[in-house]
Amino acid sequence: MDSQHPPAAHGDPGGEAAPPLHVEEISAFEDFARLKSVWTALLDRDPESGLFLSWPWLAEAFARHPGRWKVLAVREGARNGRYLCFLPLKLRLHWSRSEQVLQTQIDPGGRLGFSEYTGFLCDPDAEARAIPALARHLAGRPWADLALRYEPTGRRSALFAAAFPAEAFRVVWQPYRINGGSTNNLLCPGIDLPDSYERYLETGPGSNTRQKLRRFARRYLDSGEMHLSFADATSFQRDLDGMMGFWRTKWAPLKDPDNLAALEANYRQMMTDSLRLDALVMPVLWRGDQILGAVGGVADHGRGHLGFGVLGRDPASDDPAIGLLLHAAAIRWAIDRGFRRYDFGHGDEPYKYTFGAKDRETFNLGITRRDRRAEVFDPFCLPEALRRARDAAEQGRAEQSLAILRQIAPPA
Repeated sequence: MDSQHPPAAHGDPGGEAAPPLHVEEISAFEDFARLKSVWTALLDRDPESGLFLSWPWLAEAFARHPGRWKVLAVREGARNGRYLCFLPLKLRLHWSRSEQVLQTQIDPGGRLGFSEYTGFLCDPDAEARAIPALARHLAGRPWADLALRYEPTGRRSALFAAAFPAEAFRVVWQPYRINGGSTNNLLCPGIDLPDSYERYLETGPGSNTRQKLRRFARRYLDSGEMHLSFADATSFQRDLDGMMGFWRTKWAPLKDPDNLAALEANYRQMMTDSLRLDALVMPVLWRGDQILGAVGGVADHGRGHLGFGVLGRDPASDDPAIGLLLHAAAIRWAIDRGFRRYDFGHGDEPYKYTFGAKDRETFNLGITRRDRRAEVFDPFCLPEALRRARDAAEQGRAEQSLAILRQIAPPA
């Protein structure tokens, strides 16, 4: 089911005695770097956070994309007060053909690093005050559209949305479906893990899947016909290339070539970042020296969650054991290390539920400025705007180039 209604916002908004809040914008990496210790301390306080909102994960993405991100930070009291909340943002430009202007559009900052989950890093005791303060600040800034996809609480995005003036902004809770509408990508099935793999087999998957997991393990792994390895720094590039080669072969007939290449690059970067941050979990299945498939996962050691990112399997083989054994290896890895959840990631594909997964919902908030003739260009995006003007001129679109230049440098 597609949800249009997030959980109700709640909490104490603070009284007259509550200290005033100050919102600052951070866009230089050296300023973000200075936040590392306070960011990590806030992450430890926030039960809704995780690896994808951690300082190391975002630092990898921000360092690769200078000029494309900001962090809004809420401080209590004066400018040197304690930090209560962070909201990482990604900024991009859109050329509006109808208005003939560049429009700044805002997405979650974590999506620069292909984060599975996005949203707010916040002191749970302060969210009822801090999150509306972020919205009020943003309402006074120039931009056209804001999308907050994959926010996992719903409650926090509802607090955020409610603080935008209805007369100036339109708020929508949007479904997000892929694969021709067959997959609800806002649902994230996952398994709450028990304390042993045998216990998982007894209580988690359906009886048919349970029998297959046991039978395939005996037939292929116990017999030595197949074996598992886990990617490490030495084998990573080989294992990644094998997995993504299989993935590309499967999806090439179904996706636009440019979209396919971009998606593959995102998965490769996600796995590379995970390796650098000691978060990579990549079981690889072999028959002799022939790779049959691999699963790329991201381990959130702090929360005890293992998230499934991407799977590639030999398209020349239709053996159902490959996918089952790979996911089983990842689940067993997580259980053996005391992890509490195996997350199948976005999408309600039916196979995930055969492992005993239950849905976790994420939310897709969209906020649009009603007056499309208002100031919608953030000067922060000036370098990108100049590149757009140059490219338009070089490609023979002189009118568009001039329109951009008039917008960013209007006559005195």
